[in-house]
Amino acid sequence: KVFNATLKFDVAQRHLRELLERDVRELRADIRSEERQQYADLLQQIAAIEKAALQKEAQDDKRIESIMTEQAHLETRILRYIFGGLVGGGAT
Repeated sequence: KVFNATLKFDVAQRHLRELLERDVRELRADIRSEERQQYADLLQQIAAIEKAALQKEAQDDKRIESIMTEQAHLETRILRYIFGGLVGGGAT
């Protein structure tokens, strides 16, 4: 009877240990899966931020180009006014 009780106890302990090991493996797998998902989410967020930054940079470049073009036109008008005044003023 003692041997049988000890054997049953050992089998129960082994079964409990196997259950705990399986639960730990499943928990680790769940944690890894969640970490992978969070990493993928972070990569998507980074990509979205980079895309937005590039779009903003392109808009800024267009705006700067427009300002430089307007400045060049204004400088041309000023030079024409100055030289037109000199040429016109010298003729009279």
